Amino acid sequence: METAASRGLLLAQLLLVCQLAELVQGYGYRAQRKFSEDIDWSYAGTLNQNNWAKKYPSCNNARQSPINIEEELTQVKVQFQKLKFEGWEEAMSDGTTIKNDGKTVAVNPEGDFYVSGGGLRGRFKVGRITFHWGRCNASSEGSEHSLNGVKYPLEMQIYCYEAHRFESLDYAIKDGGRITALSVLFEVGVSVWSFSECVCIIGVKYLSKHTNKVGPFSLRGLLPNSTEKYFIYNGSLTTPPCTETVEWIVFKNTVAISDTQLEMFCEVMTMQQAGYVMLMDYLQNNYREQQQQFMGQAFSSYTGTEEVLTPSTYLSVCQRRSSLPNVQADTHNLTSLLVMWERPRAVYDAGIEKYSVTYRLAQGEDLPAFEYLTDGDQDVVRDIYLTPHPLSLSILTPLTEASNSSHESRVGLARDKERRAVVPLAVVSTLTFVGLIILVGILIYWRKCFQTAHFYIEDNTSPRVISVPLTPLLTATGNHPLRQGWGDKCHVSNHPDNKNKNRYINILAYDHSRVRLSTQAEKDGKSGDYINANYVDGFNKSRAYIAAQGPLKSSTEDFWRMVWEQNVGVIIMITNLVEKGRRKCDQYWPLESQDEYGGFLVTVKSSKVLAHYTERTFTLRNTKVQKGSLKGRINQRTVTQYHYTQWPDMGVPEYTLPVLTFVQKSSKARTDDMGPVVVHCSAGVGRTGTYIVLDSMLKEIKEEGTVNIMGFLKHIRTQRNHLVQTEEQYVFIHDALVEAILGKETEVSSSLIHSYVNDLLTPGPSGRTQLEKQFKLVSQSNAKQCDYSAALKECNREKNRNSSLIPVERSRVCLSTVVGETTSDYINASYLTGYRQSTEFIVTQNPLASTVTDFWRMIWDHNAQVIVTLPGTLGTPSLPYVYWPRKEQPISCEAFTVTLRSENHVCLANEEMLVVQDYVLEATQDDYVLEVRHYRAPRWPNPDSPISSTFELLSLVREESSSKEGPMVVHDEVGGVTVGTFCALSTLVCQLELESSVDVYQVAKMINLMRPGTFTDVEQYQFLYKAMLSLVGTQEDERTLQSSDNNGTVPGGPVSTAESLESLV
Repeated sequence: METAASRGLLLAQLLLVCQLAELVQGYGYRAQRKFSEDIDWSYAGTLNQNNWAKKYPSCNNARQSPINIEEELTQVKVQFQKLKFEGWEEAMSDGTTIKNDGKTVAVNPEGDFYVSGGGLRGRFKVGRITFHWGRCNASSEGSEHSLNGVKYPLEMQIYCYEAHRFESLDYAIKDGGRITALSVLFEVGVSVWSFSECVCIIGVKYLSKHTNKVGPFSLRGLLPNSTEKYFIYNGSLTTPPCTETVEWIVFKNTVAISDTQLEMFCEVMTMQQAGYVMLMDYLQNNYREQQQQFMGQAFSSYTGTEEVLTPSTYLSVCQRRSSLPNVQADTHNLTSLLVMWERPRAVYDAGIEKYSVTYRLAQGEDLPAFEYLTDGDQDVVRDIYLTPHPLSLSILTPLTEASNSSHESRVGLARDKERRAVVPLAVVSTLTFVGLIILVGILIYWRKCFQTAHFYIEDNTSPRVISVPLTPLLTATGNHPLRQGWGDKCHVSNHPDNKNKNRYINILAYDHSRVRLSTQAEKDGKSGDYINANYVDGFNKSRAYIAAQGPLKSSTEDFWRMVWEQNVGVIIMITNLVEKGRRKCDQYWPLESQDEYGGFLVTVKSSKVLAHYTERTFTLRNTKVQKGSLKGRINQRTVTQYHYTQWPDMGVPEYTLPVLTFVQKSSKARTDDMGPVVVHCSAGVGRTGTYIVLDSMLKEIKEEGTVNIMGFLKHIRTQRNHLVQTEEQYVFIHDALVEAILGKETEVSSSLIHSYVNDLLTPGPSGRTQLEKQFKLVSQSNAKQCDYSAALKECNREKNRNSSLIPVERSRVCLSTVVGETTSDYINASYLTGYRQSTEFIVTQNPLASTVTDFWRMIWDHNAQVIVTLPGTLGTPSLPYVYWPRKEQPISCEAFTVTLRSENHVCLANEEMLVVQDYVLEATQDDYVLEVRHYRAPRWPNPDSPISSTFELLSLVREESSSKEGPMVVHDEVGGVTVGTFCALSTLVCQLELESSVDVYQVAKMINLMRPGTFTDVEQYQFLYKAMLSLVGTQEDERTLQSSDNNGTVPGGPVSTAESLESLV
């Protein structure tokens, strides 16, 4: 029972729960719809905790929370004693807020409340309080942690952070700071919480994006009456991003709560996604399942009554057990003793290098003790003659320094043979000691040279790193600055004032080619001109590029200063901010519309997200230049950033065509009045060097018709180290240039497409047209049999309608599977790149009777909301197998059901009827709902209708899909030419609208690479040009009609659409 004093403190807790009612703040249907955009994880539905790791890989790591704590398995630590709570007796200020974020109820305390002492490694400030519950009854399991296998209906978690390092808890989590979390478990009983004044809790508590203020209350009242006994372990956040930087303190004593009070938590509401609509529901079971894969050690606090075992506690083998589990000691023979034990649970922050076995003769108290250490990971066998005397064996003590040792060890015991073991042991110890001295010396020197940065380990999965001799191609005469060695001079990078400006300690800027900033006083009073960036030459142009590392948070101001001073107009970024859970680059542009970095104001003017890269336009303003001065007239510039987003970490892109397009477009953006192009990845060497070589060699090919990759790379490596870092990148450069040479530039503006098509159709000296040569490149496929490994498995062959149209592994769509079940992840379906997304389409065959369930599983798994059914071949009508539900005849799958909601018919311009059906996919285990619209076209494209009618269906589907999430599923009889044509024209129409140009060759070839065998005839390829000519001609006619001003007279053009179409027939 709580004391009277604590009861008074606990009265304040009613204010916490009372404020839940004020979260009503309700908002309308449109706000609900907008809020759905912010949901990227959930406890239920398709975003449940089983799928967290897809977006947050850390959620599958080995030190994940929560866990079950077995008190018998915890290790008592003397240093883990009483915790110190500073300010917890004081009432919080009026600034304390509470919020229902749809996942939990979070309280954000306002005030200085700290916890320290015990085993904590610092002083932590309270940042947030959250609650987790089940179905709100005495028997339900709602807590995340459990004690000795017992879970509780409610758990409160108090998150604390290091206030001297971070501004808030959110910043600490984002930057990987240490977090301390206090866990308080509640059980149903006679509660001292007073809810007499909390009548407001009865009612609906809506999800709100706003916070509400909480009246003053004391934090101490939230804790158990006794906090001396607790358990502590190192784990993670129990919600995404699951960062493993949390030190958990779980109190053994619980707090009582009544049934009525517990039920009030379940009146809190949340939003559940139901297709395009957000449904309101009760928030229940908002706890994470315990992580069985947890590999760590839980410790127990010391209150003065626990027994603390030490290595000097000797015990007889036959009398007491060791501190390690299942210890057995038997006489192996007359000369040795066999000691066996089980390896203990792994200890966090330290592995087990070896075990210590201490033994002595049982007779006589003054006899000396002997210690034996197991030899690392190896079992040790020492057969030494043993004098038959009673023995006493000490506790087996694990020494935690390195990796876990073996499960058992044989220990020979013999006093008269001890010297035989001392000699080799002394030799080994001496060598080890000398080695440690040398290692310490190396580390001291290392830290002196590279103090604050990290090692660059980019692309370390490719072991064959290019090592090009640093021999310049330029002749160095006289006192030329490049005459002496290049790689030796990085003195400025190694200067103590500059070490913290390097992202990686082994990626430095050569002195002779580094970019120097204008000298100005820094915050600490020092002046510096250093930034980790080097000038790099281009083809026939010195200092064409600046190769730089990805900006650090602390060097963002220097980065924009460099951009301003070097008159940079184009920035090339070839890395994502975070890759595989590791920070690769800090965001150096505004999170929203505008931000200031030092004296530079950066404003985001536009952002265009495409399938493989994003194009952003900034205005850069120097706020230190006075407007009235002469320089003030040019105190603002435009900077364009090209950000390639599909370059995989530790590798190269799958396809060369998108990279070539990216290089060509970004290269054309630079004008003669601009300074160097800034190119950066993470370290500014591997991917950065690849871009520079590609851009320069493309210019050399265009201007001189030659290419010299090796010579150019040797030269630029004298200007920045490690440019083009791996052999894989070096090979990729050659592959890309071969593609560029063979395919040439195939993107053409809409104003030139007529003449371009005429040139394609003009036969050359050999009698072949350029169109035929293009199609030969389009139809080429380098796919090998091993690339079809899943499709060619015996169990999957019967799932393919046509063995010549099967998915390759790199673009295959996979179904989700459940561990322990025999379901396959195979379906004959492939991803195709669109204009906006790299996986914009899923193309597949008509479902077979045996694959209908797989088809709907694919829709469900990938959140597809639009299905398009097309005929088998171009213009040929066909009736697919009826895989959709009929009225009042739903299709039942294991995890969901598919129900027909409505069916409509749309009359197209050619008088054909387009069938439009709406389905609802409802989960069987929760309230998740997916709404799907299905278009069935009887004949597309219709050969009996004008070619312009082809775009009517595209327009209808594009309008619907623009507001939907997930890929569009398009299928015909075999997943072949019809769906390929549909996806190609959809992509080309978007490109024409936004860029006023088209690249039929690239679009068609990408489709054939991702779905080999799609286009097999030159007429199929030719149809794409015919369709785009028709669309461009129609648009030109419309513009001409709008611009005609004399009696509607329409002036004729030099080449009409009809003539171009006729030439293609």
